[in-house]
Amino acid sequence: MHEPHPRAAVRSSYLATRYQVPVDVSSDVEVAAVLRTFVLDLAAYRLHSRRPPVPADIVRRREEAVTWLGRVASGIVQLPAAETLNENPALGTLGLAIGPRRTMTREGLDDL
Repeated sequence: MHEPHPRAAVRSSYLATRYQVPVDVSSDVEVAAVLRTFVLDLAAYRLHSRRPPVPADIVRRREEAVTWLGRVASGIVQLPAAETLNENPALGTLGLAIGPRRTMTREGLDDL
């Protein structure tokens, strides 16, 4: 059985909060390039951290990669895919409220 590469696992741990992983990048060169850049930044940091001190630019690039992946995970940033990427089916369906509108509101309680 093929074990995932540790840096791919880090990337997937962030992306899995929004997308089905592994993300298929075979048909989208731009998504592949963006993900490759950030994964290589994480790999460079990991290699340099074996023999400290880690150069400042490597630390900065790692922090940028982690920040970007976090923003993708939270939905602030979207992957630049030409086609819609599959969302993670494990996330399920978002809740949907059905019924009459609220009768008690903050404004309605002002005079009480």
